Amino acid sequence: MTRNKTFKKRVRDRMAKTGERYAAARRHLVPSDAPSGTSGDTSNDTAGVHAATTALRILLRHAGHDVPEPALVLAGGGVGIGVFAFRYDEFSSLFLAGRHLWHDDLAFLTGLARRLDTQLEVRETGGAKKARTDLLEMLEDGPVAAFVDLGTLGHRGGTEAYYVVPVLSADEDAGTARIADLAPSPIEVPLDRLKQARAKHRSFKNRLVRIAATPETLDLEGAISAGLHACVRGFDDPPMKGSNFRLDGLDTLAKRMRGSGKDAWSETFPPGPRLWSALASFYEYVERYGTGGGLMRSLFASSLSDVAHLGGRDLSPAAEAYAKLGSAWTDAANAALPDDVPALAELRATIDRTYDAYLVHGQDGADEIAQAHAHREALLARPFPLPDDAAMRLVHGLSQHVEALVELERDALDALRPAGFGAESDAVAR
Repeated sequence: MTRNKTFKKRVRDRMAKTGERYAAARRHLVPSDAPSGTSGDTSNDTAGVHAATTALRILLRHAGHDVPEPALVLAGGGVGIGVFAFRYDEFSSLFLAGRHLWHDDLAFLTGLARRLDTQLEVRETGGAKKARTDLLEMLEDGPVAAFVDLGTLGHRGGTEAYYVVPVLSADEDAGTARIADLAPSPIEVPLDRLKQARAKHRSFKNRLVRIAATPETLDLEGAISAGLHACVRGFDDPPMKGSNFRLDGLDTLAKRMRGSGKDAWSETFPPGPRLWSALASFYEYVERYGTGGGLMRSLFASSLSDVAHLGGRDLSPAAEAYAKLGSAWTDAANAALPDDVPALAELRATIDRTYDAYLVHGQDGADEIAQAHAHREALLARPFPLPDDAAMRLVHGLSQHVEALVELERDALDALRPAGFGAESDAVAR
């Protein structure tokens, strides 16, 4: 098992000589061509597609293992499904998810690490003082993954969302922390805001995760194979009960889009603010919210293509099926905010602008992000741009896309089975 103990000792030796704090001493020992806040053994590549896989990639790199995100997507279990629609007195909400174990980032990270024979250390506490101590202590050994509320963290705008973000370093004197959140370079946030974001969701208990130990070499092929078994099992035997975690949930969604009754979209998302919100959510969750487009199916397809002959198996048919599926999901997302309705097309462009400003420019895009969020809110406050009958025709057309997606999802999943995935026991699949 390996850890970066040599560098840590050099930092502590400097602290003893100069009286500097750990973060200040470490900065002096990082090579000039390495990014600040690292230990000299990682690159400044903080960009990524999905928060949880990017977080573990950054932690693994610090531990000496450079594993590309597509491989971690496969080893993590690849894709899954989540479909939820709710009506409340004041608003309605639609949620879609496409990652394996999307509802539990800790279970996802733990399973991924286990398949890589990597040990994670998880710390949780209900106390603010202990939470601060844990963060500073764990950062002494390198980056940590913090469980936070994205909206409270505030660097990307937006609303509340469960999230995982790597914390690279903390500077108590400056009152700041450096995080790596999918943008090309680290982001600086106030320590107080990070504290609030960590404490926002009590179920997380100020949770922090770091790598405790890794093997000298990773069996990436074995981890990917086990992850693909987990992917198929996740559809066949979901970890949570209910159709919301099954492909049946998509079938139900399509029926409610075109049906009648209290659960129909005509009731849950009638033309007006509720339908504005539902269509925006459908597009955003499919195309932009950490999916890489196509509800993560496109990323999964390209990742499968990278290992098309894994262990003697031919994964090309599965890669092609998921590429087709990813494109169909993108088509459905675009049908939710179509070009031929100018106001809806403008909303789609505004959502894209919000994400692109951050993912391309990081912290330098803050002003544009704020402007895009404000414009989005202004659009959603307008009257719905179609008369009621035309609005429902749009929804019925979207239901046809979703119906087609159900069959394509099943076809793509079936394309993995001939390669032997899903047939073995949990023990074999680790």
